[in-house]
Amino acid sequence: MNGEERFQAASAGVMAAIAAFAVSYAFRATMNAAFLPEVSAQLGIEFSPPAATRFLIETFGKGAKIGGVAIAFLLYYIAAALLGIFFARIKDLLPAKRAITRGLLFSLFPIIITALLIGVILSLAPEILTGYPIRPTVLSLLLFNITFGVSLGLLADTNEEGGSSLAHRLARRRVLFGTSAALMAVVFTSTVLRRLFRSLVQAVGVVSGRLPAFLTSNAEFYQVSKNAFNPVVDEKRWRLSIKGNVERPFAITYDELLSLPMVEREITLECVSNEVGGPLISNGRWTGVPLKILLERAGLRAGSRDVVLRAVDGYSDSIPVEWAMREETIIAVRMNGETLPRDHGYPARLLVPGLFGMENVKWLSEIAVVTVDYRGYWQQRGWADTAAVKTMSKFTVPRDGEILLSGRTYEVGGVAFSGDRGISSVEVSIERAGHDAIGGWVEAEILPGASPTTWAIWRYLWRPEERGEYILTVRAVDGRGQRQTAERSAPFPDGASGYHRIKVNVT
Repeated sequence: MNGEERFQAASAGVMAAIAAFAVSYAFRATMNAAFLPEVSAQLGIEFSPPAATRFLIETFGKGAKIGGVAIAFLLYYIAAALLGIFFARIKDLLPAKRAITRGLLFSLFPIIITALLIGVILSLAPEILTGYPIRPTVLSLLLFNITFGVSLGLLADTNEEGGSSLAHRLARRRVLFGTSAALMAVVFTSTVLRRLFRSLVQAVGVVSGRLPAFLTSNAEFYQVSKNAFNPVVDEKRWRLSIKGNVERPFAITYDELLSLPMVEREITLECVSNEVGGPLISNGRWTGVPLKILLERAGLRAGSRDVVLRAVDGYSDSIPVEWAMREETIIAVRMNGETLPRDHGYPARLLVPGLFGMENVKWLSEIAVVTVDYRGYWQQRGWADTAAVKTMSKFTVPRDGEILLSGRTYEVGGVAFSGDRGISSVEVSIERAGHDAIGGWVEAEILPGASPTTWAIWRYLWRPEERGEYILTVRAVDGRGQRQTAERSAPFPDGASGYHRIKVNVT
């Protein structure tokens, strides 16, 4: 086989992979079947070294997930190209003359490889596949490999006798064929990645350019998870078990959970990886069952230390028993008056006012009381054990670098938050570059609605008279009278700290 023939065979492999991915993705879109690139990306996420995981999060944020799926696609295209070359070498040895039959026979090879990959996943990290329905997934994987084999058989069938006219034409235009394969791979992959990108970018939390509404809509509420794609849970099969160091372990169905006494709480969530001035913070109205009710029904035994929360996707975290028994800690089933959305933990999630988002476990499936200090998914990767929210404040308006006009009055504002301690005041400093602060720290107005467990929306009216560059700084004081620290620190391992500063130009 010469170089041109290898190029032709590799291009046929890539083309066949695109056809196979298209069939598989149709099952993903309509029946939530497992899709190999996302499953493979998730496997990489689960087994990445902690230092690498932290680097990717700090460097690329949510973009790391998109990159992981893109890398998975690239590896599959490379594998498809190699399989194309392999098929070209052995096709004449297969006990069949027809292209379709040859392709069907060859598809047994990638089916075996896929089965081995699924076996590895089930043995190392079975939770990766927990959220996918079994029958559509099995059918999708079979059709994926069969489509690949048949497509490869047709594209590579250039024998003079019985060869397809399409394959003959492609063989005479190898460069065009290879270019078309590469272009189709890019178009198809970017289409899939765009779907993931839209879901991540839409749920960004608080954005710059305006004061946020007190309650964040479900669509805009920030979302962060360890998953490339979040699990889909069937509430009819779902059970929430309460076990461990308790007198009466039990499990309840979704309907049984809904029948328990409900409370409504307004609670703000902030991601522990949120940078100073970052968008990963949102406020919602949640409806759920106090965790205390479930634990009292189970009966805590002496020596109980942590309550471990495990999720359908294999994620876990823990909170001290004292936090779990607080009236404000709930198992939420509704968000802003609607059934809890899938990406926010349907059918049930934990909410613990005062702790960063990573402690508020989504897709909850198990509550286990233990007598030891349990370290969960992110704690095993170096993040803080019990991560209490630090007092923060930020500007959302004006934008950093915005150009303002002198002699006009502008609304300066944003949000402030301190977990479960509330906000008592917010102060703003406005400094003209190269000059002293104008009036020092001045107190901003806190808008109605804030509570100890929510953020405070604040604003200050400013009328710049002189042209030049200005530095605006904000700081907050929590409900206990403790001022936000000016000391700058990165999010790892227990949340960022420091004042948020922006620059504006007045002309």
